[in-house]
Amino acid sequence: QMCIRDSSYTELDREGFPRIESVRDNLGNIWVPGTPSHVKTNMTVHVGDMIEFVVTAVDPLEEDIMYSVQEKGWNIGNVLTTVVEAKHVSKNTAFTLFIRSDRKFHAFPNGYDDRVALDYQFLP
Repeated sequence: QMCIRDSSYTELDREGFPRIESVRDNLGNIWVPGTPSHVKTNMTVHVGDMIEFVVTAVDPLEEDIMYSVQEKGWNIGNVLTTVVEAKHVSKNTAFTLFIRSDRKFHAFPNGYDDRVALDYQFLP
């Protein structure tokens, strides 16, 4: 499990690393730069619901970017889906989207270059 700090990523020197330009889910939520990277959607989802995320990202070196939701493996595709499971049920749980390049070094020590989290209320 990755440790996620609450500090704003805008304070960090991000030159040379891929970064997320937008995140959209299939429920109508969107994240864009300049807003907090932890989005409170105020939406309720239920066990069995599928949430689809479309992540737009750019790499200053124009290399492939890999994407992950909840650290469930890395994919080249920027459309990520996850299903709400019983273990997610709580008043406030986040799905976190990560990106990284294939290069040796990353913006964060846990091996990723950027991340955005979306909070939902998870119910049975």
